[in-house]
Amino acid sequence: MLNIGHRYKTAAFALITFMVLIIGQMLSAAQATERPYKINILDGGQEDGSYLAAIELKLAGGYLTYWRTPGEAGIAPSFNWSASENLETVSVEWPAPERVLEADSVVYGFHKQVIIPLRIKPKQTGKPVTLNLELQFGVCKDICIPSTDTISTSLTGKGDNAVVVQRAFRNLPVKQKLAEAGALSVLSVTRSDKENEYIARLRTPENQATELFAEGLDGWILSTSLERNGPEVGTSDFTIKVEYAPKAELTTKPFIRLTAKSGTQSIETEVQVE
Repeated sequence: MLNIGHRYKTAAFALITFMVLIIGQMLSAAQATERPYKINILDGGQEDGSYLAAIELKLAGGYLTYWRTPGEAGIAPSFNWSASENLETVSVEWPAPERVLEADSVVYGFHKQVIIPLRIKPKQTGKPVTLNLELQFGVCKDICIPSTDTISTSLTGKGDNAVVVQRAFRNLPVKQKLAEAGALSVLSVTRSDKENEYIARLRTPENQATELFAEGLDGWILSTSLERNGPEVGTSDFTIKVEYAPKAELTTKPFIRLTAKSGTQSIETEVQVE
């Protein structure tokens, strides 16, 4: 005689086991697709016929995203505005990054949060601009995840986030000429006695660490050393090394853009090296 109760208990147990597995898979899928960042476009109002805005990128704990030049490794961000409406031009402006040791490479990027100011010129002044951005960027923790996200917003000039956006513009590196007066400035960039190396000498604040970030021509990869004392009090030297450049361009006088950061100060200087 068949034990009907035993059969029902067995079937019920199998069903419960199956449901637990399904729910577990659903939770795992949800966790896998949960993004370690939040992204938004902030409306900063208008100025001189242009719209001011900013990309706000918030990162989960321990995650990093890269600067416009990622350093010796990493993923440079890419902005595609082609689906936008009433858009003439977008100027993407970057704050100074952090210097981060990642595995055996030095990279430039941001933890926790970065606000990237935008200056937007409309095709037709006085009319709203619809921004449709496809952003490709890297988000890294233990591994690097190439990410693509799309963000849309309409800029009307109301400036709901004007305070935050204006602060982000104020925090941008101050553009300076070579050897310009100031507590933080690039005094000189000269070739060293080693091939494909340069020495940048900066005037730096005392008792305040300074970081230097170097960018070259398209396709060039430059690295910068840590700060070391210069020959005079209040100066610091950095070694800039050409890690990679197209062979045809190695004999040219390189164009270098230097961004220096010391505490809350940051500057940007462009140099044509002799």
